Amino acid sequence: WHINSDEATIFDYNTYSNTAPYYAVNEFRTSDHDPILVGLSLTGTDAALTAPASIVPGEDGWTVSVTDADLMGSTVDVLLTSSRGESETVTLTDQGGAVFSATVDTSINLSAPATGNSIIEVAHGDTLTVTYNDEYTTGGPSAQRTHNISVAFTTTPDGFTLIETAPVLREADFDLTWNAATDAAVYRVLVTQTSTNTRLGVYIDTAVETADVCAAGLCTYSVVGSIPGQFSWTVVALGVADVEASNAPAFYTVILDNIELVSNGGFEVDTDTDDNPDGWVGSNLNGDKRKCGAKGDGSDCALQFKGDAGLVAKFKQPLADASLILATDVLDISAAASVNRDNAGTFVIVKVNYASPTAGANGDGKDKVKLKLIGPAPTGYTTISDTLTAADDVTSAVVKVKYKLTSGKLFVDDVSVMLQALAPRTRLGDGESLDILPVPAAPDGFRGKN
Repeated sequence: WHINSDEATIFDYNTYSNTAPYYAVNEFRTSDHDPILVGLSLTGTDAALTAPASIVPGEDGWTVSVTDADLMGSTVDVLLTSSRGESETVTLTDQGGAVFSATVDTSINLSAPATGNSIIEVAHGDTLTVTYNDEYTTGGPSAQRTHNISVAFTTTPDGFTLIETAPVLREADFDLTWNAATDAAVYRVLVTQTSTNTRLGVYIDTAVETADVCAAGLCTYSVVGSIPGQFSWTVVALGVADVEASNAPAFYTVILDNIELVSNGGFEVDTDTDDNPDGWVGSNLNGDKRKCGAKGDGSDCALQFKGDAGLVAKFKQPLADASLILATDVLDISAAASVNRDNAGTFVIVKVNYASPTAGANGDGKDKVKLKLIGPAPTGYTTISDTLTAADDVTSAVVKVKYKLTSGKLFVDDVSVMLQALAPRTRLGDGESLDILPVPAAPDGFRGKN
């Protein structure tokens, strides 16, 4: 019998709350407790852990599952580790029938993967290990169930080519594009910052999946917030054997500040010493030439013109980077002049030709700006300036320096056609600086303002 089964308190021997004399000393009160014999079985069923034997880098939608009849909750965790040191917890949910599972996605990481960010980061050659702690087994003690997954490409991509960017980019956000390679699931995009002949360092090194960047045979990687400078870039299609774009590397320059379009606008350079400044072509010259010896506006050299009846002496220069000028861009045009005759008239002309034959102030596909000397001759040098807002994308442009009077002397210096920077644009942060090569490049000793 129950040696101390439940009974009314009036039979209790504790008299502090019971004064009735019903307590009796007999076999029913030989113990204060009612012990129960309990038997425990500490064995269970062996769990089964399943997952793919192999996956391709970046593969999504593969399944990890655990079958364990001993589980009673709605979820169970497994640990996923990689041969490169990553460790992530994956939570499996109850699917019924003692089966718990989860769908797993992976991302490409060619460098050191981050741990604990809930992202499974993989690369070709990795081994993933799934571990489940089976608390109850047929043998009694707990056991760890493990499953290894090899990460490897199964194909070698075909050849492909880069689609080169414009040589000069004036915005911090732009796209790098290439033709898609057959059988390529992942590409590596590599951008290196360079100077004229020196590699400065890797700027971008990232892996992108075909599904994320490619469509209709064309792949696009968007660069956001680029710093200014000169860069080379390439793309490699990853596979059993990696394949680099056949026309790599390609090159581009990012310039986020104003761009000087005139080369040798201070006339300081004359490599063949023929008195004709480098980058300029003269016509109708009769003693009109580059003149040095403190003849410039605070510098050594300038263009000197001598008036000649029947001749209009000219020096002209096609602007090599005119194609950088886009619709609505602003050109700041200026030059310094010293003349000993009044009303010397037009001495600098800048002409631009547009892509549209009907663009421009007169609807004829072009625009022109003239810098003029009007009124009494200035004392020393004076700087004349004007602006031009492009009515359309520019296909070509030329700057001319001339003198049409029949007498007197005109000195011209610091001819400039400055393409204003695009706005808004991304700039370097506080405290950051980056020296970039001027466009066009100036030789040693060339004045900074030119």
